[in-house]
Amino acid sequence: MQTNLSKNDPFYTEKPPINLLDLWDIIWYSRKLVIIVTCGLMFVTAVVGFLLPNKYESTTTFVSLSQNSQSSFGELGSLASMAGFAMPDNGESSISVKVVINSRVFIEKIIDKLDLLTIIAEGDYDPKMDRDSSEFKLIMSKAVDYIAKKVINYSEDMATELQSISIVLKDPELATKMANLCTKELEIFFKENNFSKTKKSKDLIEEQFLESKAIMDQSEENLTRFSEKWGFFEIKDQSSMLAGIIGKVKGEIILEEVNYQVISQMQGSSNTQAKFSKERLEALNKQLHDLEVSTPLKSKAKQTDSITISMQNLPAVGLEFGRLQREVMINQEIYKFLRTQLETAKIDVIKNSDYIQVIDPAVVPQIRSFPKIKIMVAIAGMVGIFSSILWVFSLSYFKSLRSQ
Repeated sequence: MQTNLSKNDPFYTEKPPINLLDLWDIIWYSRKLVIIVTCGLMFVTAVVGFLLPNKYESTTTFVSLSQNSQSSFGELGSLASMAGFAMPDNGESSISVKVVINSRVFIEKIIDKLDLLTIIAEGDYDPKMDRDSSEFKLIMSKAVDYIAKKVINYSEDMATELQSISIVLKDPELATKMANLCTKELEIFFKENNFSKTKKSKDLIEEQFLESKAIMDQSEENLTRFSEKWGFFEIKDQSSMLAGIIGKVKGEIILEEVNYQVISQMQGSSNTQAKFSKERLEALNKQLHDLEVSTPLKSKAKQTDSITISMQNLPAVGLEFGRLQREVMINQEIYKFLRTQLETAKIDVIKNSDYIQVIDPAVVPQIRSFPKIKIMVAIAGMVGIFSSILWVFSLSYFKSLRSQ
């Protein structure tokens, strides 16, 4: 319901429409106040900016060279698919660079090598202080937290896979030295870690290789003796294919056992990689069991017929010969597989490629990164203009109210 009041009514107030020209007149009338407030705020901001301590940012850019070794599943997968089985995928995750950089051990190593406690802790730190004392541990803990939160900045470009470490300090030369030291320590860490893992894997694979060679030699000798006594018996192509698959599966089991032992010894059996390796080992053992019991294969003569290899229908001598020949073929496949893996492991140990490759090393910055006085003054100017105009409008409004 709308109520119309007359001009004689005591509650009547005349509210003319807002005119932009009138607003401009108010601003122009109070222009001196706007200019004084804006310039004053900009001047104070500039003074504060000059009084703040200068900080310099030094950045180094690098890439991580993945050393993940993956088992070859191509030939094994094709053979298994012919038998109607799907082999599990193999995957391996590496330690993140970001995790290492933010770790307490890594930062403490940087602090010790650059003697940063004398700078960060100032007068609270004494070089003669006992490192096992609670006071030293408290100072080191505060220094680590300070560097992790305010000094070291890690970033990664997902598109180009370039990674960078930025160090922000008051001393530009120290910031540059620290940035380059971080990449150097990262390279040492991953190089030692990869070498230790590769060497241990090579040793375990070599043990399995020598053992498989002895078993293969023994099975070949048994087959030779049997053949000399009973003569030669031809075995079907399906048996050869099955033996090849079983041999490769056993080779994968041996290799995965080596991988599981390495991960368990270095990172613990509760590690995610160890659990994944254990699950994959169980899957491979089940695969081997299914292959050894009864395996449906497609006949080459009749692609539509499905047959099952069974030695029970062969004569006793033929059955024994087939068993011996099958053992020889399986052991030969294991031997060839482990020999390939052993040669690869030897090459990895010799090569031991670096994990970190520096693209752009850090250089001494010539321009401070903080404070950015020009940006601060520009922001202060905009804040001063808008705040002073708002103040002028407020004064004009209250003045009009008092006049009414």
